[in-house]
Amino acid sequence: IQSFLNLFPDISITATYLRTYPYKEILSNVLGYVSKANSKDLKRNKIIELTQLSGKRGVEKYYDDILQGVSGEREVIVNAKNEILKEISFRAPISHNITLSIDTPLQEMIYNLLEEENKKGAVVVMKTDGEILALVTNPGYDNNLFVKGINYKNWQQLLHNIYNPLLNKPVSGLYPPGSTVKPAEGLIAAASGKWNPWKKIECPGYIEVGNRKFRDWKPTGHGMSDLIKAIKRSVDTYYYQLGLTLGINYIASHLKKMGFGKKTGIDLPNEKSGIVPDKEWKARRYHQPWFIGETLNAVIGQGYFLATPLQVAVNTALLATGKLPKPFVVKYIDNNQTKPFLKDVLTPKEKEFLPLIRKGMWEVCNSIGGTATRHLNTKVEIAGKTGTAQVYSIPQEVKERKREDELIYFHRSHAWLTTYGPYRHPQIVVTVLIEHGGHGGEAAGSIVSKIYNYLLNKKIIRDY
Repeated sequence: IQSFLNLFPDISITATYLRTYPYKEILSNVLGYVSKANSKDLKRNKIIELTQLSGKRGVEKYYDDILQGVSGEREVIVNAKNEILKEISFRAPISHNITLSIDTPLQEMIYNLLEEENKKGAVVVMKTDGEILALVTNPGYDNNLFVKGINYKNWQQLLHNIYNPLLNKPVSGLYPPGSTVKPAEGLIAAASGKWNPWKKIECPGYIEVGNRKFRDWKPTGHGMSDLIKAIKRSVDTYYYQLGLTLGINYIASHLKKMGFGKKTGIDLPNEKSGIVPDKEWKARRYHQPWFIGETLNAVIGQGYFLATPLQVAVNTALLATGKLPKPFVVKYIDNNQTKPFLKDVLTPKEKEFLPLIRKGMWEVCNSIGGTATRHLNTKVEIAGKTGTAQVYSIPQEVKERKREDELIYFHRSHAWLTTYGPYRHPQIVVTVLIEHGGHGGEAAGSIVSKIYNYLLNKKIIRDY
Protein backbone atom coordinates (compact mmCIF):
# COMPACT_ATOMS: atom_id res chain seq x y z
CA ILE A 1 0.00 0.00 0.00
CA GLN A 2 2.79 2.39 0.92
CA SER A 3 4.46 2.06 -2.49
CA PHE A 4 1.11 2.78 -4.12
CA LEU A 5 0.63 5.88 -1.97
CA ASN A 6 4.00 7.25 -3.10
CA LEU A 7 2.26 8.03 -6.37
CA PHE A 8 -0.23 10.20 -4.51
CA PRO A 9 1.65 12.50 -2.10
CA ASP A 10 -1.57 14.16 -0.92
CA ILE A 11 -2.87 10.87 0.55
CA SER A 12 -1.49 9.44 3.79
CA ILE A 13 -2.36 6.68 6.28
CA THR A 14 -2.90 7.65 9.91
CA ALA A 15 -3.07 5.03 12.67
CA THR A 16 -6.10 5.10 14.95
CA TYR A 17 -7.40 3.17 17.92
CA LEU A 18 -9.88 0.30 17.90
CA ARG A 19 -11.69 -0.75 21.08
CA THR A 20 -11.25 -4.41 22.02
CA TYR A 21 -12.96 -6.28 24.85
CA PRO A 22 -10.86 -9.26 26.00
CA TYR A 23 -13.47 -10.59 28.45
CA LYS A 24 -16.25 -10.68 25.86
CA GLU A 25 -19.42 -12.31 27.29
CA ILE A 26 -18.15 -12.17 30.87
CA LEU A 27 -18.23 -8.37 31.14
CA SER A 28 -20.34 -7.30 28.18
CA ASN A 29 -23.41 -6.44 30.28
CA VAL A 30 -21.31 -4.07 32.42
CA LEU A 31 -19.03 -2.55 29.79
CA GLY A 32 -21.38 -2.37 26.82
CA TYR A 33 -19.56 -1.34 23.65
CA VAL A 34 -18.71 1.50 21.29
CA SER A 35 -19.70 1.51 17.66
CA LYS A 36 -20.22 3.92 14.78
CA ALA A 37 -22.04 7.07 15.85
CA ASN A 38 -25.45 7.85 14.43
CA SER A 39 -26.99 11.27 13.68
CA LYS A 40 -28.46 11.52 17.17
CA ASP A 41 -25.04 10.93 18.73
CA LEU A 42 -23.44 13.57 16.52
CA LYS A 43 -25.95 16.19 17.67
CA ARG A 44 -25.49 15.28 21.34
CA ASN A 45 -21.75 15.82 21.58
CA LYS A 46 -19.61 17.76 19.07
CA ILE A 47 -16.48 15.76 19.79
CA ILE A 48 -18.21 12.68 18.39
CA GLU A 49 -17.89 14.39 14.98
CA LEU A 50 -14.15 13.81 15.39
CA THR A 51 -14.16 10.33 16.93
CA GLN A 52 -17.14 9.01 14.92
CA LEU A 53 -17.71 6.53 17.75
CA SER A 54 -20.11 6.54 20.67
CA GLY A 55 -20.97 4.29 23.61
CA LYS A 56 -24.07 2.20 23.03
CA ARG A 57 -24.58 0.15 26.19
CA GLY A 58 -23.26 -0.26 29.72
CA VAL A 59 -20.46 1.90 31.10
CA GLU A 60 -19.52 2.92 27.57
CA LYS A 61 -22.92 4.59 27.15
CA TYR A 62 -23.44 5.95 30.67
CA TYR A 63 -20.01 7.61 30.78
CA ASP A 64 -19.73 8.35 27.07
CA ASP A 65 -19.34 12.13 27.45
CA ILE A 66 -16.52 11.65 29.95
CA LEU A 67 -14.79 8.98 27.89
CA GLN A 68 -14.99 11.12 24.74
CA GLY A 69 -12.80 13.69 26.45
CA VAL A 70 -12.06 17.16 25.07
CA SER A 71 -10.53 17.74 21.65
CA GLY A 72 -7.15 19.36 21.25
CA GLU A 73 -6.44 22.25 18.94
CA ARG A 74 -3.38 23.42 17.00
CA GLU A 75 -3.26 26.69 15.08
CA VAL A 76 -0.47 27.09 12.51
CA ILE A 77 0.65 29.25 9.57
CA VAL A 78 1.28 27.36 6.32
CA ASN A 79 2.58 28.31 2.90
CA ALA A 80 1.08 27.61 -0.51
CA LYS A 81 2.44 24.03 -0.36
CA ASN A 82 0.67 23.47 2.95
CA GLU A 83 3.99 23.30 4.77
CA ILE A 84 3.91 24.50 8.37
CA LEU A 85 5.87 27.72 8.83
CA LYS A 86 4.92 28.62 12.36
CA GLU A 87 2.84 27.31 15.25
CA ILE A 88 0.65 30.02 16.76
CA SER A 89 -1.09 28.06 19.52
CA PHE A 90 -1.50 24.56 20.84
CA ARG A 91 -4.00 23.01 23.25
CA ALA A 92 -3.48 19.35 24.13
CA PRO A 93 -6.49 17.03 24.09
CA ILE A 94 -7.91 15.94 27.43
CA SER A 95 -8.77 12.32 28.06
CA HIS A 96 -10.12 10.56 31.15
CA ASN A 97 -9.49 7.18 32.69
CA ILE A 98 -12.27 5.22 34.37
CA THR A 99 -11.61 2.46 36.90
CA LEU A 100 -14.39 0.01 37.68
CA SER A 101 -15.17 -1.48 41.07
CA ILE A 102 -15.68 -4.87 39.39
CA ASP A 103 -13.44 -7.69 40.62
CA THR A 104 -12.76 -9.26 37.23
CA PRO A 105 -11.53 -12.68 38.51
CA LEU A 106 -14.67 -12.89 40.66
CA GLN A 107 -16.88 -11.88 37.73
CA GLU A 108 -15.19 -14.50 35.57
CA MET A 109 -15.51 -17.20 38.23
CA ILE A 110 -19.25 -16.58 38.65
CA TYR A 111 -19.91 -16.52 34.91
CA ASN A 112 -18.02 -19.78 34.46
CA LEU A 113 -19.90 -21.39 37.37
CA LEU A 114 -23.20 -20.57 35.69
CA GLU A 115 -21.88 -21.92 32.40
CA GLU A 116 -20.63 -25.15 33.97
CA GLU A 117 -23.97 -25.74 35.71
CA ASN A 118 -25.94 -24.69 32.62
CA LYS A 119 -27.81 -22.02 34.56
CA LYS A 120 -29.17 -18.78 33.14
CA GLY A 121 -29.78 -15.72 35.28
CA ALA A 122 -28.18 -12.90 37.23
CA VAL A 123 -25.76 -12.49 40.14
CA VAL A 124 -25.02 -9.35 42.17
CA VAL A 125 -22.08 -9.15 44.56
CA MET A 126 -22.06 -5.80 46.33
CA LYS A 127 -20.42 -4.26 49.35
CA THR A 128 -23.01 -3.01 51.83
CA ASP A 129 -22.04 0.57 50.93
CA GLY A 130 -23.12 0.01 47.31
CA GLU A 131 -19.78 -0.79 45.64
CA ILE A 132 -20.43 -3.49 43.04
CA LEU A 133 -17.83 -6.28 42.92
CA ALA A 134 -19.63 -8.47 40.38
CA LEU A 135 -22.65 -7.92 38.16
CA VAL A 136 -23.16 -11.04 36.10
CA THR A 137 -25.60 -11.87 33.33
CA ASN A 138 -25.74 -15.31 31.78
CA PRO A 139 -25.73 -15.74 28.89
CA GLY A 140 -23.78 -12.70 27.76
CA TYR A 141 -22.69 -11.62 24.29
CA ASP A 142 -19.40 -10.85 22.57
CA ASN A 143 -19.31 -7.04 22.54
CA ASN A 144 -16.42 -7.07 20.03
CA LEU A 145 -18.99 -7.96 17.37
CA PHE A 146 -20.37 -4.41 17.51
CA VAL A 147 -17.17 -2.34 17.32
CA LYS A 148 -16.86 -2.42 13.53
CA GLY A 149 -20.58 -2.99 13.02
CA ILE A 150 -22.33 -6.30 13.61
CA ASN A 151 -23.41 -8.31 10.58
CA TYR A 152 -27.01 -9.31 9.95
CA LYS A 153 -26.57 -12.98 10.82
CA ASN A 154 -24.94 -12.34 14.22
CA TRP A 155 -27.47 -9.64 15.06
CA GLN A 156 -30.41 -11.91 14.31
CA GLN A 157 -28.90 -14.69 16.43
CA LEU A 158 -28.57 -12.36 19.41
CA LEU A 159 -31.95 -10.74 18.89
CA HIS A 160 -33.87 -14.02 18.72
CA ASN A 161 -31.94 -15.93 21.38
CA ILE A 162 -34.63 -17.15 23.83
CA TYR A 163 -32.25 -16.63 26.78
CA ASN A 164 -31.97 -12.91 26.02
CA PRO A 165 -28.18 -12.30 26.14
CA LEU A 166 -28.56 -8.59 25.30
CA LEU A 167 -30.49 -7.93 28.52
CA ASN A 168 -28.47 -6.71 31.49
CA LYS A 169 -30.46 -8.93 33.83
CA PRO A 170 -29.32 -7.60 37.23
CA VAL A 171 -30.31 -4.05 36.25
CA SER A 172 -32.96 -4.39 33.55
CA GLY A 173 -34.43 -7.84 34.12
CA LEU A 174 -37.84 -7.84 35.83
CA TYR A 175 -38.89 -10.90 37.81
CA PRO A 176 -41.43 -11.73 40.52
CA PRO A 177 -39.30 -11.39 43.68
CA GLY A 178 -41.12 -14.24 45.40
CA SER A 179 -40.35 -14.78 49.06
CA THR A 180 -37.29 -12.50 49.04
CA VAL A 181 -39.69 -9.68 50.01
CA LYS A 182 -40.87 -11.44 53.17
CA PRO A 183 -38.17 -10.10 55.54
CA ALA A 184 -38.94 -6.50 54.51
CA GLU A 185 -42.68 -7.12 54.90
CA GLY A 186 -42.04 -8.68 58.29
CA LEU A 187 -40.22 -5.52 59.34
CA ILE A 188 -43.08 -3.36 58.07
CA ALA A 189 -45.62 -5.43 60.02
CA ALA A 190 -43.60 -5.59 63.23
CA ALA A 191 -43.12 -1.80 63.29
CA SER A 192 -46.73 -1.04 62.36
CA GLY A 193 -48.23 -1.66 65.80
CA LYS A 194 -50.94 -3.69 64.05
CA TRP A 195 -49.12 -7.02 64.11
CA ASN A 196 -47.46 -8.95 66.93
CA PRO A 197 -44.30 -10.58 65.54
CA TRP A 198 -43.87 -12.82 68.59
CA LYS A 199 -47.40 -14.16 68.58
CA LYS A 200 -47.75 -17.66 67.14
CA ILE A 201 -50.66 -18.10 64.77
CA GLU A 202 -52.02 -21.18 63.03
CA CYS A 203 -50.61 -21.53 59.49
CA PRO A 204 -52.45 -24.29 57.61
CA GLY A 205 -51.80 -25.57 54.09
CA TYR A 206 -54.12 -22.96 52.59
CA ILE A 207 -56.55 -20.19 53.47
CA GLU A 208 -59.80 -19.48 51.68
CA VAL A 209 -60.81 -16.04 50.45
CA GLY A 210 -64.16 -16.00 48.72
CA ASN A 211 -64.38 -19.21 46.73
CA ARG A 212 -60.65 -19.49 46.14
CA LYS A 213 -57.94 -21.33 48.04
CA PHE A 214 -54.59 -19.59 48.49
CA ARG A 215 -52.09 -22.34 49.08
CA ASP A 216 -48.89 -22.58 51.04
CA TRP A 217 -45.88 -24.18 49.35
CA LYS A 218 -46.20 -26.92 52.00
CA PRO A 219 -49.54 -28.71 51.52
CA THR A 220 -49.81 -29.79 55.18
CA GLY A 221 -49.03 -26.32 56.50
CA HIS A 222 -46.54 -25.27 59.17
CA GLY A 223 -48.61 -25.29 62.34
CA MET A 224 -48.17 -22.51 64.87
CA SER A 225 -45.73 -19.90 63.55
CA ASP A 226 -44.31 -16.56 64.65
CA LEU A 227 -42.44 -14.11 62.43
CA ILE A 228 -39.01 -15.74 62.85
CA LYS A 229 -40.39 -19.13 61.85
CA ALA A 230 -42.32 -17.55 58.98
CA ILE A 231 -39.06 -16.15 57.57
CA LYS A 232 -37.06 -19.30 58.29
CA ARG A 233 -39.60 -21.66 56.71
CA SER A 234 -41.00 -19.10 54.22
CA VAL A 235 -44.55 -19.64 55.47
CA ASP A 236 -46.95 -18.35 52.84
CA THR A 237 -50.12 -18.63 54.94
CA TYR A 238 -48.50 -16.52 57.69
CA TYR A 239 -47.94 -13.74 55.15
CA TYR A 240 -51.44 -14.08 53.72
CA GLN A 241 -52.81 -13.27 57.16
CA LEU A 242 -50.29 -10.46 57.60
CA GLY A 243 -51.34 -8.97 54.26
CA LEU A 244 -55.04 -9.12 55.11
CA THR A 245 -54.37 -7.32 58.39
CA LEU A 246 -52.18 -4.50 57.03
CA GLY A 247 -53.68 -4.05 53.56
CA ILE A 248 -51.86 -3.64 50.27
CA ASN A 249 -51.54 0.17 50.32
CA TYR A 250 -49.79 0.20 53.69
CA ILE A 251 -47.36 -2.55 52.71
CA ALA A 252 -46.66 -1.09 49.25
CA SER A 253 -45.92 2.41 50.53
CA HIS A 254 -43.28 1.08 52.90
CA LEU A 255 -41.74 -1.32 50.40
CA LYS A 256 -41.20 1.61 48.02
CA LYS A 257 -38.94 3.36 50.50
CA MET A 258 -37.02 0.11 51.07
CA GLY A 259 -35.68 -0.20 47.53
CA PHE A 260 -38.55 -1.71 45.57
CA GLY A 261 -40.62 -0.04 42.85
CA LYS A 262 -38.02 2.61 41.98
CA LYS A 263 -34.62 2.77 40.33
CA THR A 264 -31.62 2.20 42.58
CA GLY A 265 -29.65 4.93 40.79
CA ILE A 266 -26.80 2.68 39.62
CA ASP A 267 -24.46 4.27 37.07
CA LEU A 268 -25.62 2.09 34.17
CA PRO A 269 -28.24 2.82 31.48
CA ASN A 270 -31.67 1.27 31.03
CA GLU A 271 -32.33 0.47 34.68
CA LYS A 272 -35.89 -0.67 35.33
CA SER A 273 -38.08 0.58 38.18
CA GLY A 274 -40.04 -2.60 38.74
CA ILE A 275 -43.60 -2.67 40.09
CA VAL A 276 -44.87 -2.58 43.66
CA PRO A 277 -48.60 -2.88 43.01
CA ASP A 278 -51.31 -1.17 45.04
CA LYS A 279 -54.89 -0.01 44.51
CA GLU A 280 -53.94 3.24 42.77
CA TRP A 281 -51.45 1.50 40.50
CA LYS A 282 -54.04 -1.02 39.28
CA ALA A 283 -56.68 1.65 38.74
CA ARG A 284 -54.20 3.72 36.74
CA ARG A 285 -52.86 0.76 34.75
CA TYR A 286 -55.97 -1.35 34.16
CA HIS A 287 -58.89 0.91 35.19
CA GLN A 288 -60.06 -1.86 37.50
CA PRO A 289 -60.62 -2.20 41.26
CA TRP A 290 -58.22 -4.07 43.50
CA PHE A 291 -59.28 -7.50 44.77
CA ILE A 292 -58.33 -8.99 48.13
CA GLY A 293 -56.83 -12.03 46.44
CA GLU A 294 -54.34 -9.76 44.69
CA THR A 295 -53.08 -8.64 48.10
CA LEU A 296 -52.35 -12.27 48.96
CA ASN A 297 -50.43 -12.75 45.72
CA ALA A 298 -48.45 -9.54 46.24
CA VAL A 299 -47.32 -10.29 49.82
CA ILE A 300 -45.55 -13.45 48.64
CA GLY A 301 -43.87 -11.55 45.80
CA GLN A 302 -46.16 -12.81 43.04
CA GLY A 303 -48.95 -11.38 40.91
CA TYR A 304 -48.15 -7.92 39.57
CA PHE A 305 -45.06 -7.53 41.79
CA LEU A 306 -41.83 -7.23 39.75
CA ALA A 307 -38.28 -6.42 40.82
CA THR A 308 -34.76 -6.47 39.45
CA PRO A 309 -32.04 -8.58 41.10
CA LEU A 310 -30.26 -5.33 41.96
CA GLN A 311 -33.32 -4.04 43.86
CA VAL A 312 -33.41 -7.27 45.86
CA ALA A 313 -29.69 -6.86 46.64
CA VAL A 314 -30.13 -3.24 47.74
CA ASN A 315 -33.06 -4.20 49.98
CA THR A 316 -30.93 -6.97 51.51
CA ALA A 317 -28.20 -4.43 52.28
CA LEU A 318 -30.80 -2.24 54.00
CA LEU A 319 -31.90 -5.11 56.25
CA ALA A 320 -28.26 -5.97 57.00
CA THR A 321 -27.09 -2.46 57.96
CA GLY A 322 -30.15 -0.23 58.38
CA LYS A 323 -29.04 2.01 55.48
CA LEU A 324 -30.15 1.95 51.82
CA PRO A 325 -27.11 2.13 49.48
CA LYS A 326 -26.89 3.61 46.00
CA PRO A 327 -24.99 1.01 43.95
CA PHE A 328 -22.12 1.99 41.65
CA VAL A 329 -19.71 0.27 39.24
CA VAL A 330 -17.25 3.11 38.58
CA LYS A 331 -14.85 3.53 41.48
CA TYR A 332 -12.57 6.21 40.04
CA ILE A 333 -12.75 8.83 37.32
CA ASP A 334 -9.09 9.72 36.92
CA ASN A 335 -8.04 10.16 40.57
CA ASN A 336 -11.48 11.10 41.85
CA GLN A 337 -13.00 8.31 43.92
CA THR A 338 -16.74 7.67 44.01
CA LYS A 339 -18.12 8.38 47.46
CA PRO A 340 -20.69 5.85 48.69
CA PHE A 341 -24.16 7.26 49.29
CA LEU A 342 -26.23 5.67 52.05
CA LYS A 343 -29.79 6.79 52.71
CA ASP A 344 -31.41 6.62 56.13
CA VAL A 345 -34.95 5.49 55.23
CA LEU A 346 -36.10 3.52 58.26
CA THR A 347 -38.10 4.90 61.17
CA PRO A 348 -36.80 4.43 64.73
CA LYS A 349 -39.47 1.75 65.25
CA GLU A 350 -38.38 -0.14 62.15
CA LYS A 351 -34.75 -0.01 63.27
CA GLU A 352 -35.83 -1.42 66.62
CA PHE A 353 -37.13 -4.58 64.93
CA LEU A 354 -34.17 -5.12 62.57
CA PRO A 355 -32.45 -7.64 64.91
CA LEU A 356 -35.61 -9.77 64.85
CA ILE A 357 -35.65 -9.83 61.04
CA ARG A 358 -31.94 -10.61 60.90
CA LYS A 359 -32.44 -13.52 63.29
CA GLY A 360 -35.07 -14.97 60.94
CA MET A 361 -32.70 -14.55 57.98
CA TRP A 362 -29.90 -16.21 59.96
CA GLU A 363 -32.18 -19.21 60.59
CA VAL A 364 -32.86 -19.48 56.84
CA CYS A 365 -29.16 -20.20 56.26
CA ASN A 366 -28.02 -21.89 59.47
CA SER A 367 -30.85 -23.57 61.37
CA ILE A 368 -32.27 -27.06 60.79
CA GLY A 369 -35.34 -26.56 58.65
CA GLY A 370 -34.10 -23.27 57.19
CA THR A 371 -34.93 -23.19 53.49
CA ALA A 372 -31.27 -22.66 52.48
CA THR A 373 -29.37 -24.43 55.28
CA ARG A 374 -28.68 -27.80 53.68
CA HIS A 375 -27.69 -26.23 50.36
CA LEU A 376 -24.94 -23.97 51.76
CA ASN A 377 -21.32 -24.85 52.40
CA THR A 378 -19.50 -21.63 53.19
CA LYS A 379 -16.84 -20.71 55.69
CA VAL A 380 -18.58 -17.36 56.25
CA GLU A 381 -21.55 -17.11 58.62
CA ILE A 382 -24.30 -15.59 56.48
CA ALA A 383 -28.00 -14.69 56.66
CA GLY A 384 -30.47 -14.52 53.82
CA LYS A 385 -33.76 -15.42 52.22
CA THR A 386 -34.73 -17.90 49.53
CA GLY A 387 -37.44 -17.33 46.97
CA THR A 388 -39.33 -19.48 44.49
CA ALA A 389 -41.22 -17.30 42.05
CA GLN A 390 -43.86 -18.99 39.92
CA VAL A 391 -44.04 -17.93 36.30
CA TYR A 392 -47.41 -19.49 35.48
CA SER A 393 -50.56 -20.01 37.54
CA ILE A 394 -51.73 -23.37 38.84
CA PRO A 395 -55.45 -24.00 38.32
CA GLN A 396 -57.60 -24.33 41.48
CA GLU A 397 -58.72 -27.84 40.54
CA VAL A 398 -55.12 -29.13 40.59
CA LYS A 399 -54.75 -30.70 44.02
CA GLU A 400 -51.19 -31.98 43.74
CA ARG A 401 -48.50 -29.82 42.18
CA LYS A 402 -45.87 -31.25 39.90
CA ARG A 403 -42.28 -31.15 41.05
CA GLU A 404 -40.21 -28.40 39.42
CA ASP A 405 -38.09 -30.93 37.54
CA GLU A 406 -41.25 -32.45 36.05
CA LEU A 407 -42.22 -29.17 34.41
CA ILE A 408 -40.99 -27.99 31.01
CA TYR A 409 -38.13 -25.49 31.37
CA PHE A 410 -40.06 -22.26 30.81
CA HIS A 411 -42.81 -23.32 33.25
CA ARG A 412 -40.36 -23.84 36.10
CA SER A 413 -40.20 -21.22 38.84
CA HIS A 414 -37.40 -18.69 39.07
CA ALA A 415 -35.05 -19.44 41.97
CA TRP A 416 -33.78 -16.71 44.32
CA LEU A 417 -31.24 -16.64 47.11
CA THR A 418 -30.27 -13.27 48.55
CA THR A 419 -27.78 -13.10 51.41
CA TYR A 420 -25.46 -10.91 53.44
CA GLY A 421 -22.37 -11.71 55.44
CA PRO A 422 -20.66 -11.98 57.74
CA TYR A 423 -23.80 -12.10 59.86
CA ARG A 424 -22.56 -10.05 62.81
CA HIS A 425 -20.52 -7.56 60.81
CA PRO A 426 -22.17 -7.28 57.36
CA GLN A 427 -19.76 -6.37 54.58
CA ILE A 428 -21.11 -8.09 51.47
CA VAL A 429 -24.45 -8.82 49.81
CA VAL A 430 -24.72 -11.74 47.37
CA THR A 431 -27.95 -12.06 45.40
CA VAL A 432 -28.47 -14.88 42.91
CA LEU A 433 -31.38 -15.36 40.53
CA ILE A 434 -31.51 -18.55 38.49
CA GLU A 435 -34.08 -18.32 35.71
CA HIS A 436 -36.44 -21.30 35.82
CA GLY A 437 -34.15 -22.83 38.43
CA GLY A 438 -36.88 -24.21 40.69
CA HIS A 439 -36.23 -23.85 44.42
CA GLY A 440 -33.98 -20.98 45.55
CA GLY A 441 -31.70 -22.71 48.03
CA GLU A 442 -31.20 -25.78 45.89
CA ALA A 443 -30.51 -23.88 42.67
CA ALA A 444 -28.33 -21.09 44.06
CA GLY A 445 -26.83 -22.40 47.30
CA SER A 446 -23.61 -23.80 45.84
CA ILE A 447 -22.95 -20.63 43.83
CA VAL A 448 -23.51 -18.38 46.86
CA SER A 449 -21.21 -20.58 48.96
CA LYS A 450 -18.38 -20.46 46.42
CA ILE A 451 -18.66 -16.68 46.15
CA TYR A 452 -18.30 -16.16 49.90
CA ASN A 453 -15.42 -18.63 50.10
CA TYR A 454 -13.65 -16.77 47.27
CA LEU A 455 -14.14 -13.42 49.01
CA LEU A 456 -12.79 -14.84 52.25
CA ASN A 457 -9.79 -16.53 50.64
CA LYS A 458 -8.91 -13.33 48.77
CA LYS A 459 -9.26 -11.34 52.01
CA ILE A 460 -11.89 -9.11 50.41
CA ILE A 461 -13.95 -9.80 53.50
CA ARG A 462 -12.98 -10.88 56.99
CA ASP A 463 -15.05 -13.37 58.93
CA TYR A 464 -15.47 -12.41 62.57
